[in-house]
Order: sequence, then structure tokens, then C-alpha cells
Amino acid sequence: MRHAGSVEPVGLLAAKRGHRHRLRPPAGAIAARAAGPHLRRDPRQCGDTAGQGGARRHNRHALAYAGLRRLGLAEHASLIIHPEFMVPAAGQGIVGITVREDDTQMRELLAAIEDREARACAEAERAMLAVLDGSCNTPIGAHARITADGQLHLTGLLASTDGKFMIKQRLCGAMADAARIGQALGAELKAKAPASVFV
Repeated sequence: MRHAGSVEPVGLLAAKRGHRHRLRPPAGAIAARAAGPHLRRDPRQCGDTAGQGGARRHNRHALAYAGLRRLGLAEHASLIIHPEFMVPAAGQGIVGITVREDDTQMRELLAAIEDREARACAEAERAMLAVLDGSCNTPIGAHARITADGQLHLTGLLASTDGKFMIKQRLCGAMADAARIGQALGAELKAKAPASVFV
């Protein structure tokens, strides 16, 4: 299970004007472009590791920091991008197990290992996503975290595919109200977005 608020940041080597970067589409690329208009995104996925074939085609890579650590390359990351800035897709970093709704025995067994904070984060993020109801290409980001005082903080991002429109808002409340927080934030984002975002 994802520990509350433990989505890994993104590691990026120093960005230079006109350089081509590999960024995770679509919401992450939109957020990065808003902060650095000079960055150009290559839509190809990071199928190889930094330092192999991809390094010859790209000036810099944007990679999950956890991956950089596993590759022993963490010290090469010159910039760490926090998930509150480059908002990940809903449910990122959460391990879920699917069971039949009527399988009470299995549900009881799994309840013993369930991470309540991770579940609340997932409920908030998925509730926001359900309200927005975008397509697979709609840049939507959702990141929930639980603070030390037990409050759930949800960050939501919605953008157009061309990056001309982008809105990011936050909402917080009790962890027990995770789904309602997600629904409320989704409704706020949808009300402020042009209809063309969802086409």
C-alpha cells in the first residue's frame, strides 16, 4: 500500500532552453510546460534507462525518483519535482487488490492488512476523477496526502491537451470525508473549465 503522501517525486537533470525532455503524459507534461515553456516534450515512453539509448536521443530525462534510486543514479538528479507541483494521475503509488463484493471471507482477510490512510487517499482521488469523467487523453492529476493531524489534503489539476488552459486547486478535510472531498474538488474544477477540455 502507498503510505499516505508518499508518492515519489520526479528527478530531472538540469533543464536548458530548447532541450528535449521525456515527460510522463499528459498531466505531468502540461504542468512542467507551464513552469518551463522552453521545455519540449517527447511523447515516447521511457522504455530504456537513463544512460542507454534514450540518453542519445534526449538532452535530459524526467524520471521517477524511486527509479533513479533503484538504478543507482539518484545523485545525478539536479532537480527534484514535488508531486504537489507535477500532480500525478489518480491512484499512483497505491497497490490495490480486487475482490468480489460478495466474497466476505476474503474481504475480512484483506481488512487486516489494509492501509486506511492509503484507502482514503485513493477514495478522494478516484472520486475527483469520477466527477470530471474525462477521456484517457484529458490531462487530469490528483494527489491526496494525510497530514500529521489526520487531515486529508487533495490537490487536483485539470488542463486542456494543448496546455492553454490549466487549473490547479486544493481542498482539505477529515479523512473520513475522503470521497466527499474528492467529489467537491472535482465539481469545482469542472465548473471552471471550458467544455472543450472534455472533448
